Amino acid sequence: MSASDKEPLVWLDCAAIPKTGPVHAAIGSSVSVLAGIEGIELLDAGVRHRFNTLKRETDRQDFLAARVLAKLAMGKVTGLRPALISIEQSCADCNGLGHGKPFFPSHPELSVSWSHQNGIVMAAVSSFDIGVDVETLSSIPVDPDFAKNVLSNGEMDIFNRLPAASFDSASLKQLYVARQWVRKEAIIKLGGCSLDRLSELDLGELEFPDFSLGAFHRINSGCVYAMMDVAIANPACLAALVWRAKTRGAY
Repeated sequence: MSASDKEPLVWLDCAAIPKTGPVHAAIGSSVSVLAGIEGIELLDAGVRHRFNTLKRETDRQDFLAARVLAKLAMGKVTGLRPALISIEQSCADCNGLGHGKPFFPSHPELSVSWSHQNGIVMAAVSSFDIGVDVETLSSIPVDPDFAKNVLSNGEMDIFNRLPAASFDSASLKQLYVARQWVRKEAIIKLGGCSLDRLSELDLGELEFPDFSLGAFHRINSGCVYAMMDVAIANPACLAALVWRAKTRGAY
């Protein structure tokens, strides 16, 4: 059993989010999500082919856990049993189904987002538009070229001023790039940015989280977006849940 397998499923306290309407979000290991659940029975028929094409068992587990967790969150919002909930996906680029942004056909007014990596999964369901992303720290490159692709000019100034200190074997520079990366990836899920324009999106006015807390979630607000930063210590993993705080026109 890997370290990520031991990470329990945690439902985040979203009460402080200053938006009207319900929101439920959770993060944890894929193993914890699927524990005691016949997860494959909750997988919609339309994506079972994609599930069966995945070669690695860990990838299949993450794929399944993300969708199961989204249905569990949907159940908290609506009171429906997960077995009665259907999820579809639609791609805005090709207008195709089966991939792209997920949605609930029975409740199109609700927003759903999920993310998974290396045995960790996060999902959220809300009455307002949301996006989530989760990344393990070990997956984030530490080279300056990657930082330049992710960070705006203002964020690069912050990056360059960070001391050569570290926390739990990760440098502050890597932690900063990782935090901005997950924030911006969540904004992509929200439809507010694209991968090739990450450096144009400046989130420098948001505070730099205190990683000494080890495991936490906290509201950060500023810019056009507001977000809940999340970190779990085993494994070193960062995540973000993002929503629009102001009107469109992010960058």
